[in-house]
Amino acid sequence: MLKSLVTAGVTVVAALLIGCTHETPKQTGPRPPTSPSSVTFYQKAPSGKYDLLGAVTVPVGGAIKMDERGDATAAFVEMRKQAADLGANGVLLDENKVQSDVVVTASFNGTFYTVPVNRQPRAAKGEAIWVYDKK
Repeated sequence: MLKSLVTAGVTVVAALLIGCTHETPKQTGPRPPTSPSSVTFYQKAPSGKYDLLGAVTVPVGGAIKMDERGDATAAFVEMRKQAADLGANGVLLDENKVQSDVVVTASFNGTFYTVPVNRQPRAAKGEAIWVYDKK
């Protein structure tokens, strides 16, 4: 009887653990280029399957800056372009997944995002991703 209870308990725990796992994104490298206009910014990792294609890094300075209202359109446009060149349809800006020194809040087309930034050299960072079930 005790052996049956232990076996049942192990089975239940195993089933719970299997049900709670999620697929880790694969580092696949570049895909065929996409259009920058098809690239979406993700503040957090997408809930479905996605692949990591590579880092996007935009040096801050000159034309790439934030104005007094927090608008950083030029930086976001450059991030989209770099991501599209890698074949991405998204850029992940999740501060827990993109290593950086600090995060700043900046806007693009009226939407504010938290963007990972390195101090030296000053650069905005993200991860180009391919989202399979992009909605």
